[in-house]
Amino acid sequence: MKWMCLPHSVKPIVRKWLIEMEDVTRQLRRGQLKTIEWQGLIESLLSRVDLNDLLAAIDFDRLAKAAVFPEDHESAEELKFSRTKGLPKNLSFIPFFYAMKKGTAIVPHGHRNMTSMHMMLKGQAHGWQFERVADEAQYLTIKPTNDSVQETGAVTTVSDQKE
Repeated sequence: MKWMCLPHSVKPIVRKWLIEMEDVTRQLRRGQLKTIEWQGLIESLLSRVDLNDLLAAIDFDRLAKAAVFPEDHESAEELKFSRTKGLPKNLSFIPFFYAMKKGTAIVPHGHRNMTSMHMMLKGQAHGWQFERVADEAQYLTIKPTNDSVQETGAVTTVSDQKE
């Protein structure tokens, strides 16, 4: 996995959104927010960003051209926001650009002690989300909670407590 540096000039509305995302994620890491509260705040933040501004800010066309499409899994490129005014040098979250070839599936899996968000930037995907029913050393028992088609702009969040 390599990282891609994003443009220096980020529109003010996207910069404001990134600063807010950094703030709520920092609060989560410090224990000042519960995970479910973070999920709600992130979903709210993402619902307010203009998708065209976001795509321009991350130089989506360049990322899409450079994307690798493995046959059996997704690809992930770490993104770095180079000296974006108002953001610390080291973010409290790690942004990735994921790409998948049509027909590729991500097998249900369960990270422990990880909270994440995903936003469909282009296209659509059939998405399932699950709740943990039992979590043992060797096994994870899950039940489906969400089965939907994720369209462009759709946002999902995942944590140990929800989805």
